[in-house]
Amino acid sequence: MTPGRTSEDLRQYPRLRIPTPFPCSFSHSGGPSSEEGLRNGLGIVFNISRYGAKVMSETVPLQGDQVTVTLQLPCQTAPMKVDVATIRWRAPHAFGLEFTTLSELAGVHLHKLMAQILTDRTEPMGNLARIFHSNKGEAVFGFRCLDSTRLDYSVGSLRHVNQYLEQICRMQGIEEAWSCVVVYVGAYVGEVIRRNARAHAWFWIDYDAAQSLDAQLFESYGRRVGTAAVLYSGARECALPLEKVDRYLRGNDEEDLFAFAEAILTRG
Repeated sequence: MTPGRTSEDLRQYPRLRIPTPFPCSFSHSGGPSSEEGLRNGLGIVFNISRYGAKVMSETVPLQGDQVTVTLQLPCQTAPMKVDVATIRWRAPHAFGLEFTTLSELAGVHLHKLMAQILTDRTEPMGNLARIFHSNKGEAVFGFRCLDSTRLDYSVGSLRHVNQYLEQICRMQGIEEAWSCVVVYVGAYVGEVIRRNARAHAWFWIDYDAAQSLDAQLFESYGRRVGTAAVLYSGARECALPLEKVDRYLRGNDEEDLFAFAEAILTRG
């Protein structure tokens, strides 16, 4: 268990139900079990999180047992091995695992699985970015402050977007158009990151999916326009382009959109 983490803390990371349950095997590696029959077994994983899983099995280890687990993750050819997992609860034909010791490679595999399960909002967010990019008509507030020829999805194009936000924040009517501006501009910023990323394939998820990855973080943000859509990479953290736009437009953040995107892309 991560130092200082309690069973109550673990409840902050709700498990996601697997659309297609997958098999696992486990072998006893420590703990109170003394019966030979409880040391090894096969099971089916139904729910999973970054920190643990629910397993259905005819073999149910004792609470407190430590096991080594091999998970045959769907859509991934190589199995994922959890060096040490602890049995946190047990019931007839089921038990709950906490991933106590997880290698970096296993963590990458797990993040990829979570990415496959989560609700993908990439297409609709890409459509919103295209509306902002095309800048046709009055769908985008203050559209006359935008030069669509400079919106080429490059990181450098975000300097022009910075200028646009700095101009419209003083315009009459911005309060009524605020949410639309945050969504359109945030979608474009996110698409700039997605199109220019090399190390990881980012994609869009909604607030509920993001909360299932890190409930404590997203409950602190709350459900609002800045968290309506979130960028997520199966191998890395979440990024919040909409939240960034909202803060910058309010004058609450000195880091501009160009620096925000460049920092994400630089660290991979």
